[in-house]
Amino acid sequence: MRCPHCDNTIPDDSVFCIECGRSVQAYTDRTRTLEAEQQRQQLPQAPQLPVPASAPSQARYQRSHRFPRRNYRHLAGGAFLIGLGVLFLTGLFWPGILGLIGLVGALEELAKGKTRAAGMSLVFFGGMAFLFATDLFWPGILILLGILALIDRTK
Repeated sequence: MRCPHCDNTIPDDSVFCIECGRSVQAYTDRTRTLEAEQQRQQLPQAPQLPVPASAPSQARYQRSHRFPRRNYRHLAGGAFLIGLGVLFLTGLFWPGILGLIGLVGALEELAKGKTRAAGMSLVFFGGMAFLFATDLFWPGILILLGILALIDRTK
């Protein structure tokens, strides 16, 4: 039997695909019902087209190039603790904490696969840290909000 999602060969009695992990129970039940109906009506079954074994599976490609979520979570937690230590050692706690929050927020968004939100977090909190460090807050906040609006609209 073949998985209807990733087209890999799986055992006939499978409930889940061993390659992509998705449920095949509904498909196997429907297939068995259709096969029984075809046998009752004595209709010939449609021939199965062979799938080349050398063609890589799309699901396998996507899964192998994704960074596991738990590693990003540990990376974000570690980066936050190291960043706090550096901020306390250098005495740059304010506005450095804003940049650190942006970095950790970006890592958390990357863990969810949201690269746009990660970039927005870096730009916003990094920009706020810059504005507070340079005392350009009032005119600078307008420019920062304009940059964020432009980034948000360029999809």
